Amino acid sequence: MTLDVSKATYRVAFESFSKLSRKVSEVSTHEKLVKHTGQYLKLLFNFVAMRVTIVDKRGHYTSAFPTAKKIDLPYWNQDLLDFESELLDKQIPFCRDYSSNDVLDLSGIEVKDAKIWGWAFTYDNLTTITTLIADSENAFTVKQVEILRLVIDVFTLKFAEINAKKELEDKNAQLYQALNLVQVKNERINQIINDQQLIIEERTEKIRMQNKQLRRLSVLNAHKVREPLSRVMGLIQLAEHVSEKELKEDLLVKIQTSAQDLDKALQMVIEKSLNEISEDLEI
Repeated sequence: MTLDVSKATYRVAFESFSKLSRKVSEVSTHEKLVKHTGQYLKLLFNFVAMRVTIVDKRGHYTSAFPTAKKIDLPYWNQDLLDFESELLDKQIPFCRDYSSNDVLDLSGIEVKDAKIWGWAFTYDNLTTITTLIADSENAFTVKQVEILRLVIDVFTLKFAEINAKKELEDKNAQLYQALNLVQVKNERINQIINDQQLIIEERTEKIRMQNKQLRRLSVLNAHKVREPLSRVMGLIQLAEHVSEKELKEDLLVKIQTSAQDLDKALQMVIEKSLNEISEDLEI
C-alpha cells in the first residue's frame, strides 16, 4: 500500500511538472514566470517557504514563494541572505536544523522542527541559489531533490531566455536610435551641401553679372570716351603746325567741343558705374 501511495505521489508531481513546463514556456516576463511557478510548487514537493536567487554578471534577482507573502522581513526581500552568500561562495549543498524563532524572525512564519535546505546550481553564465524551509508538517525529503532540480532548471532557463530577449530588444532599440541619429545627421549634411551649392550658384551668377557689367563699361570706355579723347589729342598735335590765328579761330573751338564731348562721356560712364554699384548693394 505504501508503494502505491509513493507512486501516486510521484505521478501527481510529474504531471504537475508537465503542466508547469507548458505554462512557463508561454510566459514572456519575470513576473508571470514567478506567478505560474508559484501556482504549482506545492503540488511538486513539500516546503514552508522557498527562495530562488539567480546570480549573473549584472547582479542577482530573487523570487520568494509562496508569492502571496508580502511581509517586510528579510526572507521576502531582494537582499542576499547569509546562507545564500555561503552557497554562492562554497557551492556546497546543506540541510540544517533551524530554530522556530529564527524562522519566525526571518520570514514571519511559525513552524515546528524546522530545517533549511540549500543548493547552488551552476549554469553557463549564471548560478541559481535555491533555499527552502520545511518543518515536520511540510517535510522535504532527499527523494524530492530530483523534482526540485527539474523545476529550477526550467525556471532558470526561462529566466535566461527572458533576459536574452530583453537584451536583444534593448540593443535593437539602441540600434534604431543610432540609425535615426545617423539619418538626421545625413539629412543635415545634405541640407548644408544644398545650401552651399545654392550659395555657390548665387555667387557665380553675381560674378557673371559683374563681368557683364565690366564688359559694358569697357565698351563705353572704348567707344564713348576714346573717340572724343582721340580728337582732343589729334587737335593738340595739329596745333603745332598751324598759325596762331588758326589756332584761336578754329582749333581751340574744336578742342573745346571735343573736351565737352569727353566730359559728357566720362559723366555717362561714372553715372552708369554708380547705378550698377547701387544695384549690387541692393542685391
